[in-house]
Amino acid sequence: MKATIKHIHDQGGHYGKVPFGFETVKEGKLSKLVPDPVTHPWLQKAIAWYREGVPMAEIARRLNEAGIKPRYGQLREWTTS
Repeated sequence: MKATIKHIHDQGGHYGKVPFGFETVKEGKLSKLVPDPVTHPWLQKAIAWYREGVPMAEIARRLNEAGIKPRYGQLREWTTS
């Protein structure tokens, strides 16, 4: 299995959960990550806030207040964990 995943990654493909801010597109047999037009700008904002020293709890609060949902999670809201 490790060899298969390595081969997929070596070909520029994606295997596994899709991270927040991205979506997958099919290119032949491979799925490739591309920025999601809706959530990627929010990912960039969250990264910028983090680099500015904004605490994680505040970043979570800002995303929740803006109605931005995480990709995974039972509560479908941002938390600090």
